[in-house]
Amino acid sequence: MGKFDKKRRFEERCQAVPNSPPKPAGSDPLYFQVQTTAGQVRAVDLRRYRDGDAEHGIGGSETLILDLLPQIKEALDGTRPSPKALTSWLTRRLPPLFKFVTMLEVDIGVVLRTASDFSNEDGAIFKEFLLLEDINGIDRRKYFTAVHSLLSSARGPGAATLHWPEIEVGPDLRLHDDVDSSALREIYHACKRVLSTAGLISKKSKDWRRYGIRPDQIAFEPVRPPGRRGSIRNEAWTEPANLLVLANDVVRQRITGEELVPQSVKTRFIRQTSPSVPGYAGIPTSEVYAAIAPTALEVAASVLIVSMETGWIDAVSGIDLSSKWYTVRRGNDAGNLGKTDSVAIHSRRPKTSKELTAIGLAGARFRSFQVIRALLKRSDFLRECLLARRKILERELHLASSVEEIAEIDFLLKSPWLFFNPRRRGTQSVGVFSASTMQHSLKVIKEMAVKALPRQKRGREDLANSIQSFRWSDARDGFASHLYEQSRGNIFLVQKSLNHNDIATTKHYIRQKRMLRQRFDAFRDVMRAILDELRSGRMLDPTVLFLTLHQPEFEAKDREKLARYRTRMGMGCLDPASPSSQIAPGHSKGRLCAVQRCILCRNGVIFTDAYDGLAKRHAELIWVRRNSNAMRWLTSTFAWELDAIEVARDELFADKVAQFNEQSVEHLGALERKDSFVFDEPELRGLLNQ
Repeated sequence: MGKFDKKRRFEERCQAVPNSPPKPAGSDPLYFQVQTTAGQVRAVDLRRYRDGDAEHGIGGSETLILDLLPQIKEALDGTRPSPKALTSWLTRRLPPLFKFVTMLEVDIGVVLRTASDFSNEDGAIFKEFLLLEDINGIDRRKYFTAVHSLLSSARGPGAATLHWPEIEVGPDLRLHDDVDSSALREIYHACKRVLSTAGLISKKSKDWRRYGIRPDQIAFEPVRPPGRRGSIRNEAWTEPANLLVLANDVVRQRITGEELVPQSVKTRFIRQTSPSVPGYAGIPTSEVYAAIAPTALEVAASVLIVSMETGWIDAVSGIDLSSKWYTVRRGNDAGNLGKTDSVAIHSRRPKTSKELTAIGLAGARFRSFQVIRALLKRSDFLRECLLARRKILERELHLASSVEEIAEIDFLLKSPWLFFNPRRRGTQSVGVFSASTMQHSLKVIKEMAVKALPRQKRGREDLANSIQSFRWSDARDGFASHLYEQSRGNIFLVQKSLNHNDIATTKHYIRQKRMLRQRFDAFRDVMRAILDELRSGRMLDPTVLFLTLHQPEFEAKDREKLARYRTRMGMGCLDPASPSSQIAPGHSKGRLCAVQRCILCRNGVIFTDAYDGLAKRHAELIWVRRNSNAMRWLTSTFAWELDAIEVARDELFADKVAQFNEQSVEHLGALERKDSFVFDEPELRGLLNQ
């Protein structure tokens, strides 16, 4: 077959000619709705796989897509994916599969009508097909595996198993680019300027609303001076306060669909506030809208600040206002928090539904909690309009479109990241933050950061380049880098803060070039310390080596102190008379530490004979967890202490994990029987049960 004939056949095969008469969307089985994790309702349209899509090289096959449809619906209804995961699920399976089926029919003449028609040979051909596609290695493997899984499930339990080959992909061990802390700082200051400007506009709008009147409702009788020709200017249309009141009705009408502003009045409003047409009133439309509701730029700046402080990226969108999204950890009045009070912000990661908590200061203006609260106040008008639109739709519940729009409104009301989109109408004119919002707004923020560089930094081309190359994900990398350096290389603290289940994931975040250089330097220091110990004729003690490397003031007297002083858990202490203020806030100066939560203290040192004491403490913490309120436990440092002990168990006592657990279970039984007391304090049991 010639190339021309093959191309003609391909175009004919992919023509959008339905195999069956078109059906209304509501009665078409290939057009249905799926409820996502966040409660949204998303329409799934699979009709192009039946009718064909020439633009994307897909030839329609009604029998194949209907054969796969039950499995598709079962998978989507069972998982309740996020909107992004829904798109990803469909993209990995259906387009590659139907492009492949089309290619087989056009090039070879083989027609596969159902999932049962696929064979092992087809798997080998599909692998070659994907290898020739312009797809990166990891995605190629994901597509191949996803299609194989879908076909295997659709074939049913009685069909022959598909033994398809695998697509091998080498490990992705790329180094992270260094996150320039100076660039992060300038981006942060640019975000603060965006929010400060928005705050000033919002404050100004409150003054305007006090005395503003819709200009079309003010009587105007032009008085033309003798000898004057032409129109007379209506000053009511040049007053910002009047335009703001009118803009409120324009925005409300845009969202709710109510008839509040005649078209002629709306046209005049746009003419008065647009610099490009005559009659410009001196206040642009964008500023009028910004006085009413947040802009996309303001929301993106708020998200960036939250990401820098919490390390959250996609988890930012998981903050749900319909639940208790924050908890005051210290402070009597949630409405009047001091700058030193702390607050826990709660979220849920969209991909995994994993609950996340970030702790921060409550009172500071540009900390996460206050940034979110300020944005909520700014979006009050949008939420009011959405509720009004919802009441209108409740009268039309018999329409599928109304049910879908109500679900969308409910989803929007849960999010703190709302902004007004003047280019859309209806519910869609209320935008919600997404990755595309950040992509467009971040360009503006980076330009602002470069232009606002102090005079002494403007000549630094490297800093300007770091700012321009900044990505949203760098906020999380920078957060991990900062924690790692400030904790003197404590990767487990970074793991806890980033909410990683696997330490290997955490290692990926600290695989920055600068950090690798630091670890090479640390390795050289270790070798130097080992040689010094050997030259002095001393046995190699891992604890002493660690302290020699991390405590420059570590001397011979400290060796003696470690050998002499042991804590309740059998651990050593570098300075038992001066425990950390965070561990023992009420400690009396000069006395020995009474708290002895050594696993969390910077002065604590683990010896091999601390095995028994740590197992006992492990049992006590498990007892506390069982007998405490879940939220109280999660927001306490006891949870951190339990994690730290288990890390020490797995890393330092790897050969005795089973014995450690048995000893812990045995002591936990003694606590339950009241043969022993938690932390050796009989009174504590009653306090925890209150």
